[in-house]
Amino acid sequence: MLSDLFILIQLEPGPPAVFGHGAVYNARVDLAWKLPCEPNGKIIDYEIEYGGVATSQRKRVVVGGEKESLKVTGLDMLTSYAFQIRARNSIRYGSPKAFVVKTKGPAGQ
Repeated sequence: MLSDLFILIQLEPGPPAVFGHGAVYNARVDLAWKLPCEPNGKIIDYEIEYGGVATSQRKRVVVGGEKESLKVTGLDMLTSYAFQIRARNSIRYGSPKAFVVKTKGPAGQ
């Protein structure tokens, strides 16, 4: 007698459902995101990369899978920054989601 055989194929997660900024300051951007619509398993962590649009230098931060926000500090005033996030499950990182935002200038200007 043959029994049924089930094969489970787990895929990488989709991009976070939402990724954007809350407050934007002269040297800080507050990021926020939501769990991917298709996590395809438990999200282990999120990788956030960012850097000035006019430069090729990028910084990378990894935060736990339970996180949904990050305050990025130490930014330059009046500079456009590209931010990218991708989620990782037990298989690998999924597709990224990205946006660009410009930091503010000195207070009172």
